[in-house]
Amino acid sequence: MNESSLWDWLRDCALPLGNYSRIESPDTSPGFPDAYYTTEGHSGTIELKYARHKSPPFPNDETGLRKSQLRWIREEVRNGGAVWIFAEIPARLNPIGLDLILCIHGEHASAFNGASFKLLTDIATHTLFRKEPRDAARKLEEILRGPNVLLP
Repeated sequence: MNESSLWDWLRDCALPLGNYSRIESPDTSPGFPDAYYTTEGHSGTIELKYARHKSPPFPNDETGLRKSQLRWIREEVRNGGAVWIFAEIPARLNPIGLDLILCIHGEHASAFNGASFKLLTDIATHTLFRKEPRDAARKLEEILRGPNVLLP
């Protein structure tokens, strides 16, 4: 599995109705997230990550968020944009033993690289399970159609 298979699962099983554009443009716009969405009048971006390590799941900027991504996310959030990091941690790499996707608001991007599994689950607003696409769709509807309110 990889980020592409995560996107396929999200697109085919879990994302609420809306318009989604998958973007892979490191040369055009360094740091820009993997997908742009608009649903029910709410727009934002989604960065996809797939863990390949057990502890920490995303140890550095090669497997986690690159420096250009961290800069872009920081500026977007600072200016009121909605940015989400959807980080999949497969069953074999987490203590829960289920394939899960953590939904982390961009305001926590600086804590992402090197974070323990526990910290990642603590900063995640929602946890999606691959085996439960209906529940995932309900949670994603809440996330993506929710307010773009920043925490103080």
